[in-house]
Amino acid sequence: MTDAYVASPPLPCRARFTCFPLAEATTDNLQPVLRSLFGELTLLGFIGLSLFVIGKMDAVKGLSVQLFGEKTAVAELCESVHMALFLVMLLFLATVLLLIESGKSIANRWHAWERA
Repeated sequence: MTDAYVASPPLPCRARFTCFPLAEATTDNLQPVLRSLFGELTLLGFIGLSLFVIGKMDAVKGLSVQLFGEKTAVAELCESVHMALFLVMLLFLATVLLLIESGKSIANRWHAWERA
C-alpha cells in the first residue's frame, strides 16, 4: 500500500491512507484513482465549508443589500451553490466508486484469462 497522507478524521496517530477500508480493499493498480478521489473530496469539502461560512457572515448582508436590495439574497445564493456542490460531490463519489468496482471486476477477469 501507499504511504500518502490525506485529510481524514482525527486519529491518535497520523492517519495513513490505508486506514480506510476502501483503500485496503482496492488493488495497487487503482490506488491513484482513490488518491485522486480523496484529494477532490477534500477540495470540494473545503469549498463547501467556505461557502457556508461566507453565507453566515454579517458582512454578506450589507453586500446583499447594496447589490440586490435584500438582506438574504447573497446568503441564499451561497446556500444554493453549497447544495449544488454537495450534489456534485455525491455524483463524483458514486462515479469513482463505480469505476473502481468496474476496474476490479475487469482486472479479476483478466487474471482468470491469464491463468486459463
